[in-house]
Amino acid sequence: MSEEEPPEAGDLRDPLAEAVPERVAESEPSPAEPFAPPPPRATSAALALLGCVVLVLGVVALLLVRSGGPPPTPEERARQPLNPLPKAPPTGLAATGAPLYEARCASCHGAHADGGAGPSLRARRVALSPDAVIAAVVAEGRPGMPAVTLSAEDEARLIAYLRYLQGL
Repeated sequence: MSEEEPPEAGDLRDPLAEAVPERVAESEPSPAEPFAPPPPRATSAALALLGCVVLVLGVVALLLVRSGGPPPTPEERARQPLNPLPKAPPTGLAATGAPLYEARCASCHGAHADGGAGPSLRARRVALSPDAVIAAVVAEGRPGMPAVTLSAEDEARLIAYLRYLQGL
């Protein structure tokens, strides 16, 4: 058997060293970069608090929209101009709503919706309210105003008559 001779110094090659010309240990240290803290992360408690705040604000906004907003002060009521009463008698759906208004609303809001024990229904604040808000107020009532249960047809007739009184 022949003994193998040890390899000469020139024959010792590191294949990894040839693939990566600079070794990490031999590279120059990079200049120190300023420390940047990681961006803040939202915790579950913070997210829960934010969710609660958004939910409460949404409920308050929904209630204000459904109720037509906060009630006006007496001074605001006095300043609200009334639309003029129409000259022609009501026709169509509005004509069928007149008996409903007279039976359920006129005793408090006046024969021509000018107001009385209840506020005027011809004021711009009411005239500019969407039909759905008026229907909700009638169905749910207000402080000092009882809730009135109407069928969908009677609700449409009553709102048509109110729109007629409002000059719309």
